[in-house]
Formats: sequence, structure tokens, C-alpha cells
Amino acid sequence: MTSEESAKINLSLLGFFLLICYGLIAVQKQSADRRHLNSNSRRLDRTTNITVRGLGEYAEIHECSAERTKLIKLAIVEATKLLLAARTPDYDHMPAQEYLGAQWLPIWGESFQKKLNEVFKTAADFILNPIEGAPTPEISCRKDELCSDELRENFDDPIVVRHLGEVDDDNAQISLTVCDAFFKLPSLDHVVNRGRFCLSQGNPLDNRIAFDLNMYDNRALAFAHAIFHTRLVTKGMIENEAPFGIGEPRKMVFEWPHHDLVETGFNTGHWTLVVNPWTAKKLALDRPTNADQAAALGSPTNFALYALAQYLMEELGEYPYAPMHFSEGFTTFYKPREADRACVPLPVKNQIPDRPKSKM
Repeated sequence: MTSEESAKINLSLLGFFLLICYGLIAVQKQSADRRHLNSNSRRLDRTTNITVRGLGEYAEIHECSAERTKLIKLAIVEATKLLLAARTPDYDHMPAQEYLGAQWLPIWGESFQKKLNEVFKTAADFILNPIEGAPTPEISCRKDELCSDELRENFDDPIVVRHLGEVDDDNAQISLTVCDAFFKLPSLDHVVNRGRFCLSQGNPLDNRIAFDLNMYDNRALAFAHAIFHTRLVTKGMIENEAPFGIGEPRKMVFEWPHHDLVETGFNTGHWTLVVNPWTAKKLALDRPTNADQAAALGSPTNFALYALAQYLMEELGEYPYAPMHFSEGFTTFYKPREADRACVPLPVKNQIPDRPKSKM
């Protein structure tokens, strides 16, 4: 073999070696990029434009102190995370099964599935940016007699939703009154960190508490729930054909002061008040048939809890399965007794910020 031939072979081997090294480096970089994207894509999706034209920025907030305004805007940003997690419902997983009644999907038919998809999409769009053609929403901290709800035992509404203008105007201006009960709730970030802390203790009882949705009541959930009560978001949830072909199509979601009431049978007078995870799960077991028996399809509480459960499943890595259907019923969100609480919750300020002083 001549020296010239040897040099050509060595050069070829060097080129082949460099090609392999470049390929390995490219593969490693691609893998690292993929891991980075997989770990951050959902978080980026949820935070993009949240504070650019979010509801907390474009809504008119008045009669609230500076501290209350700050908490309201934080809750709206956190509620955006919930609504983006649920923007495209995943009917194949447990949150949709237990809170939306997705097992009845064949009964709903394609029509109601499209309507429900539009509800979740509109809710996410509404909290991110102004809806074209809709009046600017107003948010206030004024006193409202509807903050204290006689239908709920020992429970006050965190937020009251009103529509200003004509009764049948789906694009009427939205008025959200933030009640004192709202400011008693913790933030979404606080309850998620508490759940992670409980899981880190490695105790079976801690895990039970960490995966109990009752432990995650928070201000962001209150805002998400209120948004699902707006006509703008739920206007598509109507029954196209009235029972027996008589009368006009009817809406499936009730407004204040009859909100969160769902009739369990046509013209039976039997109503279910749905305000917590247990009652929402029980409702999702019912088969929706029409506007008088809408089941989970007529319950903003179910919509909001689905968003919360979906978000927590992604954040905690597992589905928060409790409370179980057969557990004891509660009229509101319950908290475990001291004897049942093995993991100590993180401290949270429970002070209600002062209302702004009225001008003389």
C-alpha cells in the first residue's frame, strides 16, 4: 500500500469518525431539547399572554382596595392555568368521567360534545383576551346581598355573577361582585404546594389527603366557576328541541339566584344543589336527557371542578380520586379533622383585606 493510498484511507476514517461524533452530538441535543419541550410546553402554553390582555387587565376593577385588587388579579392569572388545562377536554380520562359524566358520551351525541367543547374553549379565550363585540366586564368589591346564599348552609358565594341589560342578551355586560368569602380562600399555588408537601411525607394517610379534591378549594377555582356562569361562555349549552316538541329551546345553565341548581328529572321538582366535589361526582352519574335533566352538562360547578382536577392531575402526577362516590355527602367543601390530618398544611394568611374607605 502506497503512502498516498494510506493517507486517503486515514482521511476517510477521520471523516467517518467526525460524522459519527457530529451525529451523536446532534442526537443528544435533540433529546435534550425534546426533554426540555416536554417538561415546559404545557407550562408555556398556560402562561403565554396571561398578563398581556388577561381579564385582570382589561376588566374594569373598582370599589376594591389595592390589596384586594392585587389578590383578584393573582386569582385571575391562576384561574387561567385551570382553564387552559381544560381548554380541550380529554374525555378518555378520569376527570372527564367523574366530573363531566363522559361515560354518557354516546347519549350526548356529537351535538352536545361540540357544545361542551365550545364552552371550555370560550372560557379560556374569555379570560385571556377580550371577546370581540362583548362589553368590557366589570369587577367590584361592593357589598351584595346575594353574597350570602340562603340555599347553602353555612356557605357564602365567593363571587356573584350578574348580567346588566336585557334578560335574553347573551352579550350583556358581565358584572362580577367579589365577596368577602373569596378573600378567605387560599391561592391555587398555596394548595398545590401543600399537596406536594403531603405527598413528600410518604405516608398513606398523607396521600389520601393529597388526592382529595376537597383540599384544593381556592380563589382561582372561584373565578373559574364564576366564568362558567356567564352567558357569554355557556350560551351554547341549550337544548335544541324542547320536550315533546313544545316551546322554545331552553338553556341548561341557571343564573343567579338559582345558580348551581340542577333539576334531576323532567317536571319533577327535584333539584340538586351542586357546590362541591362530592355532589358534582354524584351529578355526573346521572344521564343527561334534556334541559330539565341536564345532569353535569348544566352544572358550572362540574365544569370548574373538571378543570381543577385536570390541572392537579398534571401538576401532582396522579388523579385526585377523592372524595369517592360512596363517601359521606357534604354541603360544602370539607376539611379533615385534626385527628385525620397527618401532614401539616403550609401556613396561609386568612385575613380579609379591608374594603376601601368611602369618600366623605
